[in-house]
Amino acid sequence: MNLNKNKTKLLIGIATISGFLFPSFAINQSFELTPVPIYTENELISWINKDSHLKRLETDDCQIVEDIVARATRIDLPSYQFLYGDMLINSVCVEQNIETGLFYIRESAKQGFNPALYKLAQFYSKPIYVQKNDQRAIALLEEASFTGHVDSSILWAELLLEERGSPIDYPKVLKDLKESFSQKDKHHKIKELIEKIKFKIPENKH
Repeated sequence: MNLNKNKTKLLIGIATISGFLFPSFAINQSFELTPVPIYTENELISWINKDSHLKRLETDDCQIVEDIVARATRIDLPSYQFLYGDMLINSVCVEQNIETGLFYIRESAKQGFNPALYKLAQFYSKPIYVQKNDQRAIALLEEASFTGHVDSSILWAELLLEERGSPIDYPKVLKDLKESFSQKDKHHKIKELIEKIKFKIPENKH
């Protein structure tokens, strides 16, 4: 019995010295897991932009949940606030808690984190988890679109074309779409929206 305790302490010590966070639940359940290094912000943002952040957590066997929670709730890093909020909403590596998940995504959005602004806009426009509010959705999308978030520009344009916003915004979203035209993976979609928006602007009609 003492031997097993000492073995566990030794493993925890090795994990700590190596600079890895190795949660106790992982150690108690299996000694075969490979410690996962803490994600850098650049890594995390890259996964979020590809919408692969939750899948990455599952691939890593949820080993750094404690560190994610600490960075979201104590250090207030917007990328980690978004990640933790999305984990809570989708019940990935943690028990589902939609209300708390929305709170952390909103906190991330308050810091101007574009994926959080976009996610909230999706919730308000569909609606999911919140009451439908097109005005709020468009305000969030405009903020993210202004700083170059392509998906926000696309959704903003789609809502305007569905007459769920003000025609006054057509020139603004057109400008943002044109600046995003270099996005090869969304080139066709952006081109299509640009043509439709142009047709909606009075001076472009014949």
